[in-house]
Amino acid sequence: MCRRNENQALPENKVQATMNTLNTAETTVIIGAGHAGVQAAASLRDYGWKGRIILINDEYSLPYERPPLSKTFDASQALVQLRPQAFYDDKGIELALGQAVTGLEATNKTIYLANGQTIRYDNAILCTGSTPMRVPPFNDLSTDDVYVLRDADDQTALQTKIEAGRLQRLLVVGAGFIGLEAAAALADRVPEITVVDLAPTAMGRAVAPEIGQLCVEALQGAGITIKLKTQIENVEQTSTGLNLEFPDRESLEVDGVLLSVGARPNDDLLVAAGFGKHREIAVNSACQLLGQDDLYAVGDMVMAPHPLLGETPMRLESVDAAVSQAKTAAAAICNVPAPRPLAPWFWSTQGKNKLQMVGIKNFATQWVLRHDKNAEMPTATALGFNDKQELVAAQCLNNTKDFAASRKFWGRQPSLNIRALTDSKLALKEAFEV
Repeated sequence: MCRRNENQALPENKVQATMNTLNTAETTVIIGAGHAGVQAAASLRDYGWKGRIILINDEYSLPYERPPLSKTFDASQALVQLRPQAFYDDKGIELALGQAVTGLEATNKTIYLANGQTIRYDNAILCTGSTPMRVPPFNDLSTDDVYVLRDADDQTALQTKIEAGRLQRLLVVGAGFIGLEAAAALADRVPEITVVDLAPTAMGRAVAPEIGQLCVEALQGAGITIKLKTQIENVEQTSTGLNLEFPDRESLEVDGVLLSVGARPNDDLLVAAGFGKHREIAVNSACQLLGQDDLYAVGDMVMAPHPLLGETPMRLESVDAAVSQAKTAAAAICNVPAPRPLAPWFWSTQGKNKLQMVGIKNFATQWVLRHDKNAEMPTATALGFNDKQELVAAQCLNNTKDFAASRKFWGRQPSLNIRALTDSKLALKEAFEV
């Protein structure tokens, strides 16, 4: 889980009061208080759980939304709480904040905390998420020069350097969602921003090349330099910043680096408890650890089957997937039917541009592009079909109507009339029915 945010600490007596009463029966413990953890707690009550619910997190602040961290750097904007304190009080959800979990034993249903206390559970749900990776050649550099964006402390550290006027030149490593979102959000505050990525296209793991290129062009129009198919060979700390060297002997000096090259699942607890190898922790359709009927795992840190995507476990790193899995786990604990599954969807906000996606890019074998070149903002939709001509993916840039139609027709066999689908003047819903 993420490190503590001591700038927003709860009163110590409130934390201690919670911890003094943890060892009782009929308890569901939730480890991790991001979107998945809070949703699991809420759903347990919605589905009729009458026992105790203990929500543990190693940050002191009330659980907050993480997606905005890379999308806005307005220092005057407070963190957006997932739920107010009154929600937890009304629902009888006990918050154990500022508490790091160090171990788990499934055989005796015990969770160990860094402060030496233990918690016995009847059911436990792990929602520990993932942690941004640090990669060479940046591993050994000062943390005052190299940043990631995972929690509020990360964003605050970056904001502090900007507000002090010490970040005039920023390098963003990684042209994925986080990297492009942060670059766009900082374009008005940092005079020189350069984004580099070894891949040939932006957001290539999840987005069709044509959509990625339109996003790149929009950022370039905002004054951001983007270098694809580029790697950094060496970094040296100098008296005036960081000097970066590229394979072609070109160099670039910057004041700081933001790493956005992916994340590793926070699966250490389960690996140590004997539930598998790193990056390979799998659960069943009820989000139960294999061989366990009282231990669940959801979100970024786990591989789970999606009810609409077959039985193969996969890692879907999105708020939508985490929330859906949290509801599934809560339903299993309460022995009620799981909610109706919906098509997986994702979004990315990059400055004024909004990218909305449904489905999985890798399932598509054929793509059709709709591009409105007359729109004021870059407006396009990439539609992905499989060999059965089913719509399996759609990526809509600044086009909410296409996104709504795509969600409706996802998984179906709409008309694959190329002429109609590429006609941006024809509503997508109508084009699908031509």
